[in-house]
Amino acid sequence: MGSNGEGSDLRTHDFIGEPHEYNPRRLFSKTGTDYWGQVDFDQLREDRLAKARKRMDEEGLGSLLLFAGENIRYVTGSYQGNWKYNIFIRYAVLPKGGDPVLFETVGSDLIRSEMDMPWLDDVRPAMTWRWAEGAEGMMAEKMAEGVREVLEENGVEDEPVGVDAYDQTAYHALQDAGLELENAWSAISKARVRKTPDELELLKMSAAYGDGAMWRAMNEWTKPGIPKRRSPRR
Repeated sequence: MGSNGEGSDLRTHDFIGEPHEYNPRRLFSKTGTDYWGQVDFDQLREDRLAKARKRMDEEGLGSLLLFAGENIRYVTGSYQGNWKYNIFIRYAVLPKGGDPVLFETVGSDLIRSEMDMPWLDDVRPAMTWRWAEGAEGMMAEKMAEGVREVLEENGVEDEPVGVDAYDQTAYHALQDAGLELENAWSAISKARVRKTPDELELLKMSAAYGDGAMWRAMNEWTKPGIPKRRSPRR
C-alpha cells in the first residue's frame, strides 16, 4: 500500500479476488497486533498529508492555514476532542514543500501533543484571541505573526494562503500581516474525495458498529417482554 491510495498486492489475494479494503466481509479488528497487518495508521497519516499537498499545489496555494478541527486532524493526525473543533483556539499551517506545523493550546494539551505524536516535528503554542475581551486584536495579531513566521521559514510568505475558516478579527489580522488569503475548502474537499485503503478499512469498521447496534435494537432490545430500564434511585 502506498501514498497513491491504490492499495497493494499485500492485501489482494486470489481467495477474495480483490483488495481487502473493497471486501465488506473482510473486517479488521480495532485492536492492533504485531502479527497481523491491520489498519496502518502511519500510512494513513502519510497518505492524507500527501493528498492535501497535491491538492494544494493544484489549487495554486503556497500554504494552508487550517482552523477547523477536522482539517487540522487531516494534515497533522492530531485530535483532542470535538469540543475544540471550531472555536479558534488551535490551528495548523501546511507550507508548500514543508512539514505541517501544529499550533496547540498552551498547557497540558501542548505537552501531550509533543509527547504523544512523534510524527509531528514542530508543535508551537497557539495564540487565542477569542474571549480575550479588550486584547482580542493584540492576540489575533500575535497569531498572524506566528503564521507568517512559518511561511517565511519555508519561503512561501508571498504566495496565496488557503484558509478554511476564520472570524472577522482573524481575517483582518491576517490581512494586516500582508498575507494573500484564499479559500481552502476546495483543496481540502478534493483531497477527501478518494479514500485511501486505510480510510476504507476504518469506514467498514464504523459501519460494522452501526450494523451491530441496529441488529440488537431490532432483535434484542425491542423484543416483547423486555422491561424498560429505569435509572437507579439516588
